[in-house]
Amino acid sequence: QSNMSSQDLNEQYKEMLGNIALGGKVFLKVLGNAARLTFNTAVFLLSCGSLVRWKQPQARNPPEKAPIQKNQNKTQPVNQDSTDSSGNSAVDDTEDALRYQVRQELQTSIPRTASRDMLNRLIQSHEFSQRESWVDNRQQEEDIIVIPSLSIDQGELQKITAVGCYEERQLCTLFYLKNPRCRLVYVTSMPVDKAIVDYYLNLLEENSIVTANQATKRLLLLSCNDSSTIPLTSKILRRPKLIQKIKNFINPIKSHMICFISSNLERDLALQLSVPLFANDPSLTYWGTKIGSRKAFEKAGIKLPRGTQLVHSAENLANEIAKLYKERNFEVQKFVVKLNIGFSGEGNAIIRSKYFDKNDLETSILEALCTHLEYVYKKETWQTFVQKIIRLGVLAEEWIENAVESPSCQALINPKGKIEVLSTHEQLLADGFIYMGCVFPASEDYRKIIMENTLKIGQVLAKKGCKERFAVDYVVRQEEGVWVAYAIEINLRWGGTSHPMITAKNLTDAQLTEDGLLLGADDQAKFYIATDTVQNDVYTGLTPADFLDFVNSNKELQFDNENASGVVFHLLSAISVYGKFGFTAIGNSAEEAKAIFDRALQVLEREANQISSQKKFTELDQVIQTPDD
Repeated sequence: QSNMSSQDLNEQYKEMLGNIALGGKVFLKVLGNAARLTFNTAVFLLSCGSLVRWKQPQARNPPEKAPIQKNQNKTQPVNQDSTDSSGNSAVDDTEDALRYQVRQELQTSIPRTASRDMLNRLIQSHEFSQRESWVDNRQQEEDIIVIPSLSIDQGELQKITAVGCYEERQLCTLFYLKNPRCRLVYVTSMPVDKAIVDYYLNLLEENSIVTANQATKRLLLLSCNDSSTIPLTSKILRRPKLIQKIKNFINPIKSHMICFISSNLERDLALQLSVPLFANDPSLTYWGTKIGSRKAFEKAGIKLPRGTQLVHSAENLANEIAKLYKERNFEVQKFVVKLNIGFSGEGNAIIRSKYFDKNDLETSILEALCTHLEYVYKKETWQTFVQKIIRLGVLAEEWIENAVESPSCQALINPKGKIEVLSTHEQLLADGFIYMGCVFPASEDYRKIIMENTLKIGQVLAKKGCKERFAVDYVVRQEEGVWVAYAIEINLRWGGTSHPMITAKNLTDAQLTEDGLLLGADDQAKFYIATDTVQNDVYTGLTPADFLDFVNSNKELQFDNENASGVVFHLLSAISVYGKFGFTAIGNSAEEAKAIFDRALQVLEREANQISSQKKFTELDQVIQTPDD
């Protein structure tokens, strides 16, 4: 109908109404006056609706200065080079352009830059953005809203045991309440067990002038009472009364919101609360993907493994690997295949070149992908993996041979765009990929190298407008007697190393030195080992209170305030169902931290054996006995 004139449309419209009227007369003769009112009402409503549709003018073309870059593929993220160091979009801020920009927010492939600009203006005008350093211990007046939502691909998250309990890893932020001028809101999907909250507040009381009772008065714990698998922030947005409770508690002039990872959900919640979101804006999430990380490394001039382009099909992946294999003169032994978006290394797989046929390279690589791909996630199959390739995208990288360690460096981009190093760690990885824990600090052999590299990468991210925490994973090896670090990926979020560092720093009143060491208030360097993955089915059935009773009766499992060393537990809500929890062992030397860690594991193993011997239970018997007669 786009080729029909307005006159033709009007003629068709009149004919349609005539037919309706004729049919109505027949209808009335058959049914009588009883149906007259219903019929007239229907004709009136139909006429109104038809007029709206038929008389509606064609949609106005977008303004010439729309905030979509020229030659931009709409299925790809907007080119991030369009942002300046403050994170503001480099577009013409006319009224028409802004209207068009908001309308385009319905298209998920286009970043919601209008919302981002609103948040940026809120951040720049807010008192908290004037702080010179975020690494130093907090002393200023502030209200912190903690939203520990894992707002990422929920299918990938379900690979992690007890992932629903990971919202509690950020309970380390309760230690911020040692600042008497700080108030804190902490929201979870399900209520946090009182025994867990008391455990953290008692640790705080023992290590500060603030009592647990005083801290409680400045703490608001809220729960959605919703154990479904949708992200926590999505649950909050569905509960306006819960949002109002947050508003009633905070002083918006002194407030800001932090989260585990930022998405459009966290941005929308921050706008509803009218508080700054101190996190990476979701329109910049590209720089935390596998392909975005590689682009950032290249811009920073940092060494990285040779790799392919991002593709969305198995055939294109095979072609890309073939190109890279040829460029490397067929010398690469294996490649790492990476989904563009993954969590905890479980979106990766290995493909070995021994399955390749040089005479039919692309075909043999495709066959090898289908039949010989070694998945990090053991329950993965080619059928499930190829669907993720289509949906998320995939790339491949050359495996760095002879790498001896996998260190990481954590840093923060403050609201002024300054990069501050937070920590370095040796990552404890299962199968070379899956994060199991960490050791602080990274080896002094290459610690400064990864710190300097991370600062360069941070400068690239800051120019794009990124903010708050980020981490860079590396692999290191010696080349001609010199340590060389290869950057592997960027995480634009909190991670498994965040809560151990916050815990150790706050319980020992420590500060990070230029050498990357943690110097406590007692002038002793602090070291720690942390894990999220202690698991034993024997612990299932224990409540957090049961477990903490055991902890409180064993000095080997407690934190010693006098020596500023000992053990701190987390992830305690996962015990009862999954028998899983985590802990951080803090010592005044690397050797002491290792001894405390090992001793804690031994005590826990001994307790597990004792519990096992006391357990007497049977499983449900569903066998139906057939009678003899």
